[in-house]
Amino acid sequence: MTTPTLRFDRITERWVSVAPARAFTASSVAGTLPTLSGPCPFCPGHESATERSVYALPSEAAWQVRVVENRYPVTTSVEGAARLHPSVREAAAAGLHEVVVESRDHDGDLGDYSLEQCTLAMRAYRDRVRALEALPWAHLVAVFRNRGRRAGSSQPHPHGQIVALAARSDEVELRYALARSHAEQTGHSLLDEVVEQELAAGERIIESTEHFVVLCPFASHRRFELWIVPRSPIASLGALDDAHLAPLASILGRSARRLARATNGADYNLVVRSAPPRAPSDAAARTWIEILPRTGGPAGYELATGIDIVTLRPEDAAARLRSVSGDGLEFLKFRG
Repeated sequence: MTTPTLRFDRITERWVSVAPARAFTASSVAGTLPTLSGPCPFCPGHESATERSVYALPSEAAWQVRVVENRYPVTTSVEGAARLHPSVREAAAAGLHEVVVESRDHDGDLGDYSLEQCTLAMRAYRDRVRALEALPWAHLVAVFRNRGRRAGSSQPHPHGQIVALAARSDEVELRYALARSHAEQTGHSLLDEVVEQELAAGERIIESTEHFVVLCPFASHRRFELWIVPRSPIASLGALDDAHLAPLASILGRSARRLARATNGADYNLVVRSAPPRAPSDAAARTWIEILPRTGGPAGYELATGIDIVTLRPEDAAARLRSVSGDGLEFLKFRG
């Protein structure tokens, strides 16, 4: 039996409990998608059933990727955005909330897309993040995907979300402050240093290419937690250049297929970590993607201590992910 340990997450300066003996608490049940009571508003032919479209590729009439306003936003409007101040205890949630309909295929997901389709989706995310980060009132631009019921998905059609807020995020600001402090003290990027250490160790690396490194972090917060980290110093998804779009789409598709095969198609969340909008382009400003399978959830220990429990050592998770192929489209589609 492996001895339980605590591992320190240098990115957040938080502890994680690694307790493989508690692996029985993790779910091996395949992911499930929500069901619809009527026609899918994100499918072709139902465009009028969504809120206003704000972007489409290659065009609105022949879209392959479509971005629309969220019907149930966490924001209100941009009115009053500039007046939001920390001294105010309650205010309207000024901002914008958008949905990225990644494909016309109702039953697909990241691991099912062709390279061309996934590249189009990445371009849409990049372009919308770039546009939202340019808004003078935006202090936060968050990109995420909820896939499956356990991940909080309310629609089976593959999609992601982007939220721009006039408020600041304590989580984003903390991560950036720690990265900035490290850069000021050492002259080096904290994320780059972590990745170089992982490359040297090798045991948690899943894949390494010219443009990206895929790894299970040393202090993983979830079973099979996976990071996709650019080798270039990129501060935000909005700063990604065209040359990186297809390589990102390729490695994202492979990573999604590896995770689906290794976790029995578990539900998952995908989040993009970035520096705050308009952060200086320095060693502290970095972006990367985290994919977090939902094979368990917080219980009493996590709620009482704020310390996450992971029941699979990241080294073992990486070995398992390396052992399964990320190639080929097996169309691992989940139906609710």
